[in-house]
Amino acid sequence: MLQWIIILSLFLASFITFVYLIYKKKVRIILLGKPINRFNNPLERIKGLFIYVLLQRNLFKEWFAGLIHALIFWGFLTFSIGYAFLFITGRELGDLFGGTFLSPLVNIYALVTNIFGVLVILSVFIALYRRHILKIKRLELSFDATLILLWIFFIMISNFLTDGIRLRLHHSPEEAVSFLSNLFSSPFANLSNEALQVPYTIFFWIHALLILAFMLYLPFSKHLHLLGCPFNEYFRNLGQKGELTSIEGLLDEDEDEEEEDEDEELNFGVANIEDYTWKDLLDLYSCAECGRCQEVCPAYNSEKPLSPKKLMIDLKHHLDERGVKLLKLKPKDRPEEEDSLIIGEIIKEDEIWACTTCYACVENCPIFNEQMPKLIDLRRYMVMAQENFPKEAANFFKNLDNNYNPWPIGFAKRADWAKDLEVKTIKEKKKTKETEKDIEYLYWVGCAGAFDERNKKVSEAM
Repeated sequence: MLQWIIILSLFLASFITFVYLIYKKKVRIILLGKPINRFNNPLERIKGLFIYVLLQRNLFKEWFAGLIHALIFWGFLTFSIGYAFLFITGRELGDLFGGTFLSPLVNIYALVTNIFGVLVILSVFIALYRRHILKIKRLELSFDATLILLWIFFIMISNFLTDGIRLRLHHSPEEAVSFLSNLFSSPFANLSNEALQVPYTIFFWIHALLILAFMLYLPFSKHLHLLGCPFNEYFRNLGQKGELTSIEGLLDEDEDEEEEDEDEELNFGVANIEDYTWKDLLDLYSCAECGRCQEVCPAYNSEKPLSPKKLMIDLKHHLDERGVKLLKLKPKDRPEEEDSLIIGEIIKEDEIWACTTCYACVENCPIFNEQMPKLIDLRRYMVMAQENFPKEAANFFKNLDNNYNPWPIGFAKRADWAKDLEVKTIKEKKKTKETEKDIEYLYWVGCAGAFDERNKKVSEAM
């Protein structure tokens, strides 16, 4: 009874502290971000939780690394069932339901946990081998990552030591299938029940405290992604890939307010970290720093100064620092406009312009982080608010402004490529009173297909 009171009290204290830390240090900061609607189509989003969280489908784009992570994750879910009963009741599942009609289920659970115990321990060793021996480039060595892997290892070891000694003490029915627990407890085989109580008590409390300490460490670790990823995957972008955020609504609002403050500068894009949406900020805390985005980035692979992984890490560290400062101020006292704290300081201008906007980083991210749009928002602010862009882009913008295309060719010549072809434009079709439903195909040529000499041949051939 006393042990149950102690362990339940410790669990409740740890859980309340965990929730408090998550809310104070992460959720409040995330809510500093701008609003965005990611609540539509809930059925599709719930379906995604099953596919991408429970089945870990996206991780298997790289099957071996994905399998290692999935095994640790599935093991975590499996052991969590037993840990829930342990901390709430103070007793193991076998002690609670052994000898009852639920005994067969307890035996099955014991067998499954022993199998996953082997797989998790093996996966931890492989993960450490990949980081410290193979030194895979995208997996940077870090104390945090190594600590977490060793922590998981010792949780597993203490789990099976405790469970094995418990089985010998109580001669529980699941002893027959608990092969790993039996292996770990074999050094204690010759001890009497009275003597077994000492190592059992020691390993029980080591195991329990390791789990509780792990919970309290998560808010300060990059492994916070364990909590952030399911939310990130639920709130993933279900719209068109690569679609930029519209500024039409913002323009309409600013036109209405123009009379009130004619000197106020429009703030397009992102200047400060709080200019990002709450989903952007959630991305930063959900990032697992796995480096898959970096691995497929053409800018990084051609030795440009951009790494999507480093981008996310740098923004996250800046968010932690600036978020704390903003939360200390009342909303009315927070600075509305100031020199950008991101561009040039946190993220260098060369990094921002190195992005080719290919979207490979977003496509390859297993948890639906949106790296490329974050760079585009910074680039948008530089161009539209600061008029800060490479000199090579000056002619491009001038041509767009004058001719509505990137070339110094008048917009009136847009259809000249097709003048010798028997092709009607949509404008000509509408003159014949044909409705859009009567038009079977519409070929969107684009600027390159209309003005570039090589691409005009593609348009003609089409």
